[in-house]
Amino acid sequence: MWPFVSFVLPVVVGCEIDRFEPVGMALPPIEGTGDYEFASYEPLASKPLRVFFHVPRSTRDDSPVVIVMHGQNRDADAYRDTWIPLAETFGFVVAAPQFRDVFYAGSNGYALGNVFRDGENPSPETERDSSEWSYQWLEPLFDDIVARTPTEVETYQAWGHSAGAQFLHRFVMFISDARYDYVVAANAGWYTMPDDAVPFPYGLGDSPIEGGDRSFFSRDLIVHNGDNDDNPQSSSLRRTPEADEQGLHRLDRGAYFVEQSAQLAGDGPFAWAREVVPGVGHSQEGMAPVGARWLANMLEL
Repeated sequence: MWPFVSFVLPVVVGCEIDRFEPVGMALPPIEGTGDYEFASYEPLASKPLRVFFHVPRSTRDDSPVVIVMHGQNRDADAYRDTWIPLAETFGFVVAAPQFRDVFYAGSNGYALGNVFRDGENPSPETERDSSEWSYQWLEPLFDDIVARTPTEVETYQAWGHSAGAQFLHRFVMFISDARYDYVVAANAGWYTMPDDAVPFPYGLGDSPIEGGDRSFFSRDLIVHNGDNDDNPQSSSLRRTPEADEQGLHRLDRGAYFVEQSAQLAGDGPFAWAREVVPGVGHSQEGMAPVGARWLANMLEL
């Protein structure tokens, strides 16, 4: 029987999210493969997401939810399509939200989280209220997916490639109490270091979470890098002095991010890790099966 719920929209305080409350209205169920408009997060309701999904017929009350984050081409439908056979193999419910450029323009609106009006030149005057961050969409999306499908899980998983990996590694830092178990960031082009001494967007200096809680080091973030994603002349690769300090290509930058982050965590908990994927370059189709198998293994599916 489908759940009968709707949502009281959340009040966002700082970097924490108050949960949706069910109040008794039916939401249309989703099944199979399709898409729908999602605008049930009130602070950004005028900038809705298009959600591309796949819900296997075998979905049960314990089926994991995987949120799949697209790259800079905003091709969430293609990412969803890549994950359809993986969803069928491992029993995932897959949701791939599309952050349309008309609402979330450029890297600032998407990969940098819409934290500032111009994330490349942040200032206190241009800092947005935390309720407007793009990162805030993932929690209400998870609640919506659970409300529309047979699964009743209380946590989700997330996987992103390229710009989607950029979005997710920052999401881990900026949304401190998100209900994910594992985040997989594959082939990000460059990183925001968890370092207050480095100004945003290359570090957390001058950001809303500068000097804040570093409990995110204890959350499970895995960086996946294809060993062939090592072209310093890749057309979409950022080449600035700050980015090049992390390495000259994505493969080296992934190593730099995890190794330097471990040093910054000091003697405290550190659950971030990195794996190199042999024989794969900058390809979401090549990286997705590895991410899916890794998640399935961690979830003991």
